[in-house]
Amino acid sequence: MKKYQTRIFFVWVLVWLIELYFYQAASQTILEKGSQGLVHSLLYPYLFSIDYTAFICVLSSVYPVRKWKKFFRIYATGLAAVFVIGKALGVMMLMLDDLVRLLKAGYGAVSNFDHVSLARIPLFSHLAVLIASFFVCLLIFGMFVGPGRIKVRRKKIGLHKLPKHFDGLRIAHISDLHIGTFASKNTIRKIVDKLLDEKPDVVFFTGDLVNNRATEVLPFFDELKRMQAPDGIFSVLGNHDYGDYVDWETPEMRNANLEHLIDLERSLGWKVLLNENIQLGTGNDMISIVGVENWGARRGFQKYGDLHVAYAGADIAPVTLLLSHDPSHFEHVVQKEFRQIDITFSGHTHGFQFGFERGHFKWSPSRWLYRDWIGLCKYENQYLYVNRGLGMLGYPGRVGIYPEIAIITLVKR
Repeated sequence: MKKYQTRIFFVWVLVWLIELYFYQAASQTILEKGSQGLVHSLLYPYLFSIDYTAFICVLSSVYPVRKWKKFFRIYATGLAAVFVIGKALGVMMLMLDDLVRLLKAGYGAVSNFDHVSLARIPLFSHLAVLIASFFVCLLIFGMFVGPGRIKVRRKKIGLHKLPKHFDGLRIAHISDLHIGTFASKNTIRKIVDKLLDEKPDVVFFTGDLVNNRATEVLPFFDELKRMQAPDGIFSVLGNHDYGDYVDWETPEMRNANLEHLIDLERSLGWKVLLNENIQLGTGNDMISIVGVENWGARRGFQKYGDLHVAYAGADIAPVTLLLSHDPSHFEHVVQKEFRQIDITFSGHTHGFQFGFERGHFKWSPSRWLYRDWIGLCKYENQYLYVNRGLGMLGYPGRVGIYPEIAIITLVKR
């Protein structure tokens, strides 16, 4: 069995385990004859979700998803994922119900009670259905509205050593386009327009231009080509840019895909930094920009980056700015070995594409995975900015954590 078929098989099994477990609640609530009101009204959408999920599972088994038409692939699989995620969240209520029933059974056995009811508690079953329905609606809304809610966030960072020439430097920081997830040029055009409206001096792109293949860039090349900045556009590679999540027939095909992506970025006018550094300015008015290849601390992420190589010679400038895709690199390497780096720019987390932001309060499942998962962080004299990203991966939408263009202004402190 090929690796692709194996993955599909396990996904298929997981989906139907969730469906069967959730069906226990549905069979006692929305499918029972006596059920009325709001829960009963969910009968037909629920039956549709089962049929639809089954259709997508079977279709993906016999015809690989990557061969589907792009629009259908993005939204058809996205909708199936929404149904499964919604039910998986509802399952938590069912598990709580099962825990109560288990405790009842244990108490009955110890106390020698013969009439302990082990039937499902209707409240938990109804809550499971309602929670699943709420999140399905929320995630569908996020699919069709979230990607277009592009936010421009502005921050000022004061640096004592900043050369006078760069006082007021405006950096546009963008990340994680995952451009293959977009079905049309409209959102990319909107992103570029918003970025150009900010008139940045320099643009930093911190990786994951594509999901897997360099060819994803081609339909959007002309829109990306419009992106300009007086001091240049600098980019690094993210974990998805290497093509490591594709079952290439040969290593040479994987390497050719990577070279093609780098060539495309250079054709856009971007300066791709591959474990190297470059200086802006001259003489005493100079800053160093260091770009490192992907380095992730979590299991399964590549460690192609070598900051020792990338940083060599960068100390000729009084201020150093680092582009590194994965923020765990800052925590595990930069903070420990390169305290002289002033600001690190990262992305990667997407803020999980799901969460809540209101003022200083921010929450997302990303906080369980990464110490630094969103926005501006400061540790003594070092700064880290973790961009929320512009694109999507897996789930083709955003809820609460919206696409971001960060404008970082450097000021002399």
